[in-house]
Amino acid sequence: MFSTRYKIPVYASGGTVAALKQNSVINDKVDIHTITPDGIELENMSVRTFRISHDCAEGCGYYFETQDGRRTAFATDTGIITPEIKSALTGCDTVVLESNHDVGMLRYGAYPYILKKRILSDTGHLSNDVCAQTCAELVGSGTTRLLLAHLSRENNVPVLAKQTALCELKQKGMKMNVDFMLSVVPEVSSGEAVIY
Repeated sequence: MFSTRYKIPVYASGGTVAALKQNSVINDKVDIHTITPDGIELENMSVRTFRISHDCAEGCGYYFETQDGRRTAFATDTGIITPEIKSALTGCDTVVLESNHDVGMLRYGAYPYILKKRILSDTGHLSNDVCAQTCAELVGSGTTRLLLAHLSRENNVPVLAKQTALCELKQKGMKMNVDFMLSVVPEVSSGEAVIY
């Protein structure tokens, strides 16, 4: 409805477009564009995709490269960091990376066992620990800005996600605001956004 009302184009992978149409989520009024692995050119940047491991209809991450060579990547909804994901993120100036859950909070939380098993699987969601390890590898390869995203409201808290990443980065000898900047993508609630 948002896309149709404000005439905003939607870009998605072929599998996602097919699933949206099959489930009647979108109709012919939506200006939808399929992004192939070769990517597309938008304004003054190129947009490329990479596969993620989540159990959805051809989910993908994205990276954007501007004309001056700056790269930004988004990798959420993935249970693991595959070689393809690592390759796409490596060398990016800015990375938005999933830090979905604290394993302890998830294991001992109220979710049913089948849902816990799914989230913890390779096709589920990225834990704070795996996110932290990936952050350290990325900073080691030149990434300077990290944003933690897609935090579970039930199985994580922003401060814990950020501290887990900071601890891993500090153990590798990397310094906040010197080697990297780290924040948590704000959750909008009651009209206000808080950055952690």
